[in-house]
Amino acid sequence: DKLVDKYNHTTGEYIEEDKRQTSVFERKFISYGGGLGYSYYTKKLTASASVDYERSEQRREESKPNETATEHTFDNMRPTAWLKYTMDKKRYLRLTYSGRNILPNISFMQDVLDDSNPSYVRLGNPGLKPGYQHSLQFFYNGANTEKSTNLTVTVEARTIANYVTLDPRSIAVEHVGVDSV
Repeated sequence: DKLVDKYNHTTGEYIEEDKRQTSVFERKFISYGGGLGYSYYTKKLTASASVDYERSEQRREESKPNETATEHTFDNMRPTAWLKYTMDKKRYLRLTYSGRNILPNISFMQDVLDDSNPSYVRLGNPGLKPGYQHSLQFFYNGANTEKSTNLTVTVEARTIANYVTLDPRSIAVEHVGVDSV
C-alpha cells in the first residue's frame, strides 16, 4: 500500500490525497503443481530427466486510486535434465539443463506513479508477462592422486526470454527485447 497526500507549501498542510501516487491493494497468491521424472544408471553413464508443472494464480484487489480487481495466471513447465559420464575413477563429465519461469515482481505490476526520486520516475505495468530462463551447464572434474592435483572446469550459459527490467531512461517497467543474456 502507498498513501500519498499533496502538500501545500504555502499553508504547510497536507490538503488532499494524491491519486496519481496512492495505491491500496490486497494481493492473494496460490501456487500448486506436480511432476514426473526418469533416471537411468549404468557403470559409466547416469542420466536423469524430469518435468514439473506449476500453476501460479495471483489476484490483486485494488481499492485506491480505482476500485479494480485483476487476476493473473502463470503456467510454468520446468524441465530439468542431466547426464554424467564417468571416464574412470578419477574423471567425469556432467551436463545439466534446466528451464523456469521468472514471475514479475508485484511492485513492477502496480499501476501507480512513483516520482519519489524526480530523476527516476517509474510507472508500473499491470500487463507484464513472466520471463523464461534456460540454463545449460557443463562440468568436468579430474583428479591426479599421485600428484595431489585436481582440475575442475565449469562452463555455464543462461538466456532469458521476455526479461523484465526497470529502465532508468523510461517511466515504465518494460520487457527488453526477445532474448537477453
